[in-house]
Amino acid sequence: MRCRIPDFSNHLRDYLSKNYPEKLSDSNFIEERNIEAQRTFAMSILRDYDEMAAKERAVETLLYGFVFSKYHFIIDNLTQINSRLVPNIEFEEAALDMLSYCEAIFYKYDLTTILTDDAALQAMREEFVCFIERNHRELIQK
Repeated sequence: MRCRIPDFSNHLRDYLSKNYPEKLSDSNFIEERNIEAQRTFAMSILRDYDEMAAKERAVETLLYGFVFSKYHFIIDNLTQINSRLVPNIEFEEAALDMLSYCEAIFYKYDLTTILTDDAALQAMREEFVCFIERNHRELIQK
């Protein structure tokens, strides 16, 4: 069976824009992931997978390693503390601005397993809330 190898870069850009907007400007990363996904697709077709199954395997390759979104973590936690500290803000914009400030918090935790470690996730949330409580005026004004 012959079929055209799809371009997966738009799929990745769409995913990144919603979950990891800080990675959208990394064109090398996007291109490398696209090439890997295309290789996976082609190899799957050669191994007699149907086109839909080959695309599914390619998308798994494309999104490999995306488990924890720092961006969504910030948005989720800003939503929870919004009424007390940072009313009337655009969460998406604020989260993008805060990513670099929060790296020191994220660096302390194993983000590959954080979603399965309730104690570590809770500790990271508490540290984030304390950070926001101490710095919210400065962060929101930027």
